[in-house]
Amino acid sequence: MMGLAATVTALLVALPGAAGAVDPDGAAGVIVVAHPAVSVAEVSGADLKSLFLGKTTSWSDGSPARTAMLTDGPALDEFLKRYIKKAPSHFGLYWKKAVYTGTGTPPAEYRTEAELIDYVTRTPGAIGFVSTDADVDGVRVIAVK
Repeated sequence: MMGLAATVTALLVALPGAAGAVDPDGAAGVIVVAHPAVSVAEVSGADLKSLFLGKTTSWSDGSPARTAMLTDGPALDEFLKRYIKKAPSHFGLYWKKAVYTGTGTPPAEYRTEAELIDYVTRTPGAIGFVSTDADVDGVRVIAVK
């Protein structure tokens, strides 16, 4: 029996331009995931950019938003290209400058999708992203408009 998260994932993959969609050039898609208690069902690309650049640090209900990301791989590259509009090297420089100047704290980093999913599952307010191939049981899949 297909779980709810798998069903939502399958629907998102099928929608052109939606989170999880596969680009026509064959690039891997990404799925945005959050802690199950996060009340947001969808975010805009601008919202994601603001969250992952540390310009927004809370959800609309005032609870803290905690970002998590992968350290490398196709899902990271696709997420940064699609939503943050920065190359991985520019994203890293952005956060080095923010840390050096004391103006921000970068997203928590995880080497594997399983580690990231585990963090998001255990951390209230957490949001991250994984590839469309990842097992997203235990987290909330967030649509990107």
